[in-house]
Amino acid sequence: MKKTAVILLVLLHLFALSGCMNSMNYVQKTAPKIVGTVEEVHDGYILVQADPEETPSFTGLYRVSTDVKLNDSVTAFSVGDKVAVYFTGEILEIYPAIVKDVQAIVLLEPADRSKNEVG
Repeated sequence: MKKTAVILLVLLHLFALSGCMNSMNYVQKTAPKIVGTVEEVHDGYILVQADPEETPSFTGLYRVSTDVKLNDSVTAFSVGDKVAVYFTGEILEIYPAIVKDVQAIVLLEPADRSKNEVG
């Protein structure tokens, strides 16, 4: 009986920990990120121009899938939005570079939408 209770308790802790690893806070603290501006919006992906002042390790243009792992990510974008892209996969070094395994995309600053307003 005690053995079964210990096994169940261990399994419960493992499930709780796996849930924490998929949270936005965990991803933001542990996953690498690219900060930049949305240059183009396409069906299923966006093109992000990295800001070398924000993330000096990443420069250039990146193709980022909008099929993200975390449900509380932003998935609708406009050209000019400033975003942070959190990922756990590799980056394919072609042009534009492709970010693999996108965990989350966070909208840091929306684009100035007043430029698109009529009247």
